[in-house]
Amino acid sequence: MAIILDGCKPFLCLFFLAILRKIEALPDDWLVGSTTGHAGRGDGGKLTINTPSNTMEGHILMLFLSRTDAKLPHKLDGWETGPSCLKSYNEQEECITVEECKFFSLEADNSNYCKGYLNNENWAGRDLATIVFYKKVGAYVPPTYTFTLKGGYWGFMPGWAILVALKGVDTTSPIFSSSGTSNDGKTSSVFPSVAGVKNGILLMSMAFDDTVLDKLSFREPKGAKLVNWLSGYDEAGFLYSKRLNSNSKTGKQTTRGDGGSKRKDLMISLVLNAADPTSAPTPAPSPTPSFAPSVHVPSPVPSLVPSPAPSPVRSFTPSSAP
Repeated sequence: MAIILDGCKPFLCLFFLAILRKIEALPDDWLVGSTTGHAGRGDGGKLTINTPSNTMEGHILMLFLSRTDAKLPHKLDGWETGPSCLKSYNEQEECITVEECKFFSLEADNSNYCKGYLNNENWAGRDLATIVFYKKVGAYVPPTYTFTLKGGYWGFMPGWAILVALKGVDTTSPIFSSSGTSNDGKTSSVFPSVAGVKNGILLMSMAFDDTVLDKLSFREPKGAKLVNWLSGYDEAGFLYSKRLNSNSKTGKQTTRGDGGSKRKDLMISLVLNAADPTSAPTPAPSPTPSFAPSVHVPSPVPSLVPSPAPSPVRSFTPSSAP
């Protein structure tokens, strides 16, 4: 789409460009492809995953990395860390994030893992965790990626991943909004509501710490599509997508089907940030972490789309559960 703004005042030019950027939709072929990878107990923590077919320079790779009964690294070489949800025991009502682990000084191992409260791994995400990583694809596209997950209390426990290649996504700031949750108390999986954008794409990641019979156990939420899934001996992962039809909050999205054990899942919702085709990509505002103080920054450029509002500092009460 070519837009020419000829002879407009500087402020009006910025105003119209801001509007055009916000309403720009991802193309119908935004999903280039997806693959899955799994590391079992006997793989020594080595997880290898194929790069999706037709991935090329300028695309965005987004990795949904999950693990059960052992911790996940907070950083991967060459990748940016995105949304996260770390769960330390089944009944944990709210997952902690990588940002909160750093905020509450719970980091260990050169800041690449969460040590938890008093080093007992509570609030460290050892029970179940998902961290989203992303990177812009360069001129060389490797056929595979291999990640090393360190051993934990019970040795090298399972890890798995879903990797997607995306086009039409802002390569500097690909995520418009995100939120995670755990222990929804239901046999289905309920994804949290996040700020949406009309014609945008909502991605929903679910990690499950139990046996899943087949993909029909967790059918996609109404109006969504299954991107990919995988299951192991005692773990499973699902990724769904949904085209949004308004600038409002997405609302909670619930899987259909028989589901599985209660309190065994962990969910992340995120909305992709579309690239601006009328100019070089520029950074879009990132959602403020839930623990950050509320800050008002005046802006001269109006926006037609509500951005995720910062939240006040939430209290942190370490749990004594094992």
